[in-house]
Amino acid sequence: MIAEAPVYDAAELKQHLVRFLVTTQKRSSVGLGGGRRGAERHHRTWPLRVSMGINGEQPEWSAALHDASAQGIGFLLDRRLRVGTTVYLNLFGFTDSPARVPAVIRHVTPHRHGYLVGCEYAMDTDDLCALIDDCVIDSAHR
Repeated sequence: MIAEAPVYDAAELKQHLVRFLVTTQKRSSVGLGGGRRGAERHHRTWPLRVSMGINGEQPEWSAALHDASAQGIGFLLDRRLRVGTTVYLNLFGFTDSPARVPAVIRHVTPHRHGYLVGCEYAMDTDDLCALIDDCVIDSAHR
């Protein structure tokens, strides 16, 4: 019997993403202004896991977080992925959490440590700040 892919509702994934963004901001040494993206990005290196699918049967690779915002994420990976591809991110790569946040690859840039991959979350993130009491994700929403 083939196991079905886990099904996550949008609210559960948003809560997972909020927890990740708050944690990255608290642990960041530097917060960058919005620039052209309009959202404050927080630089922090920690492990992520990147997969081509959500059910765990597709290849999964280790990556290192480069930066994160309420709209997207950048990470370093040792392989080149195709722009436009949807990947599934285990944002807390050091845990066995089954939650995988979908993200669409927007750019892949050669980097001295492999490739810098920039992704936009493949879900509506406009209301992330409303999901937590003290919105610390994006200074534009304060």
